[in-house]
Amino acid sequence: GILLHSPIVSESTYYNDILGNAEIPQEKLEVYYEEGSTLEAGLQQLKLQAVAMAGRCSILILDDDLGLTQGRQVIPMPLALQAVRLALVEAGLAHIDIGISTYDIAESHDASVLFAMGASFVFPKGVYSAIRGYGKDGTLEVPKSPEDKPFPTKLGRWSFAPTQVKGAQ
Repeated sequence: GILLHSPIVSESTYYNDILGNAEIPQEKLEVYYEEGSTLEAGLQQLKLQAVAMAGRCSILILDDDLGLTQGRQVIPMPLALQAVRLALVEAGLAHIDIGISTYDIAESHDASVLFAMGASFVFPKGVYSAIRGYGKDGTLEVPKSPEDKPFPTKLGRWSFAPTQVKGAQ
């Protein structure tokens, strides 16, 4: 297994200790559905894929930008997590840890919702991308669109207790 000092993992922890750990069998699951399809159909497909992958891993990572191309729609992470968690429980695979890798985290409440729904850890890659441009004055220049000038935004502080991810146990 692996001891995470926080269930909100850093880039180093995510890439080195989780993805880079060959002793922990893991699978990454793309969280999207095809344009022209329905969200319901996308969730059903996600559930089938999750159960199939869970037989090969001890950590299933839901990722909202794997395979995302034009013509595909992202499934909102709380919906994806709930569908996957339910499918795993129904298949007798509730012991599988579910990790989240998402751009859809803006504050600690967003991560807390995912933990309450059963996520073992969250990698808020959008926050870490933004932090690279975080200024000493506590503001972050985030453009509204490519044509607009940036506007200042504050990022919150997070504090969580250590958590244990079973991993290869």
